[in-house]
Amino acid sequence: MLIQEKFDHWANGYGVIRHTKETEQWVHETLHLLQARGVKIETSLDLLSAADRLANAAMWLVVHMTYANKVNLDGKPLSQEDF
Repeated sequence: MLIQEKFDHWANGYGVIRHTKETEQWVHETLHLLQARGVKIETSLDLLSAADRLANAAMWLVVHMTYANKVNLDGKPLSQEDF
């Protein structure tokens, strides 16, 4: 996957995670600063995408542990009675 494709993939967010244009610009600039220090942009974008997936899963788990009486691991929506 090309760097631009990886950036676009991250910028699209994941689940409930959304990135503002300001965040995208900051990350773009930071990636180039890291690249100047020898860090691969591809690796950094993979880590950012993984962080989005992890954060989304953590929020899903916290909401379900806090508010739900039932969890559907298959992703099926919960009904009102499940809370």
